[in-house]
Amino acid sequence: MERRIFLTAAAGLVPLTALAAAKLTLRERVLGTWRIVDAETVDVETGASTPWGGKPRPYSGIIVYQPNGWMSVHIGAARQPLRADASLGSVSDSEKIGWFDTWYGYYGKFEIDEAQSKVRHYVEGSMIAYETGVTLTRSIKMDGGLLTLTTENRAATAAGATFNRLTWRKL
Repeated sequence: MERRIFLTAAAGLVPLTALAAAKLTLRERVLGTWRIVDAETVDVETGASTPWGGKPRPYSGIIVYQPNGWMSVHIGAARQPLRADASLGSVSDSEKIGWFDTWYGYYGKFEIDEAQSKVRHYVEGSMIAYETGVTLTRSIKMDGGLLTLTTENRAATAAGATFNRLTWRKL
């Protein structure tokens, strides 16, 4: 790997060309901050996709992979605006639930499995309590300036098994 290519690309000073990208490890290409482009939930049997987790588009959010091995992700779905006089102490329980239902986030350490093109997120804290302490594995696909992370198949419900596919663009 040529250190100069990596540092200038990671800093966003020059675009990462295919030639330069070929010299970088998968981990080096994943490092940085990515803005969400789209997210979808895919039915394993049919391949049909729906908005991510049934949450309305458009999505906003970022995922950050730092060189020291820490990561953080935050994703928000479209939401109704709060009333103009809303403040932390004045928001009703139903308003809080509405906002909670449109937000997702966690942080922790990560590692890249170069051979399998996967990333493992070791969740140290999550807004969803049962995710804290678990390992979330994502398949990685990089195409041009896009990073696509695909979850493992989720347990089947009455509607069938699904997985999530989230697409990000590097900032």
